[in-house]
Amino acid sequence: MALGIMSIWRMEELVKRIARLEIHLNKLVTHKFTLEHCSKAYARIVIGKCGKVAAVFDEKVK
Repeated sequence: MALGIMSIWRMEELVKRIARLEIHLNKLVTHKFTLEHCSKAYARIVIGKCGKVAAVFDEKVK
């Protein structure tokens, strides 16, 4: 199981590729959690009951 944590320089390259390839992340993210609920997010990742999980800083979680 990989949690997808990466260094800043790799994250920068990932963001550039996402922009270049015009990947729409809103179609990939299946769940959003606030930082207060990160433990719930990791639990979903571990049991495999999600696609991609995003920690949300500046928008409301639906």
